[in-house]
Amino acid sequence: MPQFKNILAFDTALQGCSVGVCAGGKISARTVKMASGQGEQLIPIINDVMAQAGIKISELDAIVTTVGPGAFTGLRIGLSAAKAMGLAIDKPVFGITTLQALALQYVHEKNPIRSLAVILETKRDDFYFQSFNRNAKAQDEARAIGGDALKKILERGDHVMLGDGVERFARPDEVEASCLLMDAGFAAKYFYENNGADVFSNDVVPVYLRGADVTTPKKPQRPPVSSFD
Repeated sequence: MPQFKNILAFDTALQGCSVGVCAGGKISARTVKMASGQGEQLIPIINDVMAQAGIKISELDAIVTTVGPGAFTGLRIGLSAAKAMGLAIDKPVFGITTLQALALQYVHEKNPIRSLAVILETKRDDFYFQSFNRNAKAQDEARAIGGDALKKILERGDHVMLGDGVERFARPDEVEASCLLMDAGFAAKYFYENNGADVFSNDVVPVYLRGADVTTPKKPQRPPVSSFD
């Protein structure tokens, strides 16, 4: 008998808001594509999906969220919501990387015969990248990598390319449209069927593969005001 019967999973780190519930093996899910606004939409979508599943938050056995890499603000929204909910109902919170989640999802949908290259857009000059074998097992470490270096890696291998960054590396007919966004319903079901599995970590910390973009003020700071005796 599964240790975790009712699971809530969600992702706000990619270019959308995806929520899924697996209640005793039955899936309810909703994914909305959005570049921003996950902070306002996550809780209403969770409430809608929970209502579809016919269970209450208090009946959950586990909460799953993506831990990155992805959009900084979206990632923090998902992590904060998951930890707050887990604390409120005294249930464990688990994390999975966005790269691993997309790889698992694709393998489940397509049963590929080639290895996978998951490429995520950063909206900068680099990309988030990780390669997986045909069974979605990681073959290297997730990393941020420049476009030229990534192109050389892709040219050396025979990969199925997936993720929202692939359009900059392939012709339209080579782009795998599947798994541009995470399907949180699949993640919840996978967690349920595998009783957690080692791709989920209960050490839920954000995965940042690059430093934050920080700019220094163009105007010099004013000196502190001297105190008066």
